[in-house]
Amino acid sequence: MTEKSPFKPIHETDVDPAWIDGNGHVSDRNYTTVFSNAECVFLDELGAGEAYRTELGGHIYTAENHLTFLHEILLEERMYVGVGLVDFSTKALHLAFELRNTSGTLCAHHETLLLNVRKEPGQRPKVSPFGDEVTKKILEFEKQFGRISNSPYCRKAIGIRRE
Repeated sequence: MTEKSPFKPIHETDVDPAWIDGNGHVSDRNYTTVFSNAECVFLDELGAGEAYRTELGGHIYTAENHLTFLHEILLEERMYVGVGLVDFSTKALHLAFELRNTSGTLCAHHETLLLNVRKEPGQRPKVSPFGDEVTKKILEFEKQFGRISNSPYCRKAIGIRRE
């Protein structure tokens, strides 16, 4: 019996020729763009997109990102991104994204910590609880996909490995 993946397919895109660097593969800055686009799609699905900002005054801020490059992506390939839930609280969302190429090879892993923020006129932004509908959708996502608990790429500190 195969275990269900905790990652939901959320975004896919062709490689833009302008993304190819001098090494002949997708440049690191463009992985970030693809992951950011996938994050926006997911936030829209949660109800934390444009309407959340303009109508409800909620904003999602990125507190931290960690991107791990595992395999190069070439011009002729397509990029597929999945999103998974690592953890969440009333005010924060810890997500993981995986990027695969056309053959299904895991090429990059992106981990991000997002904060829900309210911005009142004349005041500094303040971390605050998610709206009820967003919280409900996060819980529904968790029920359907679970949490990522055993990824070798999540909660990993950056550093030089010494021998």
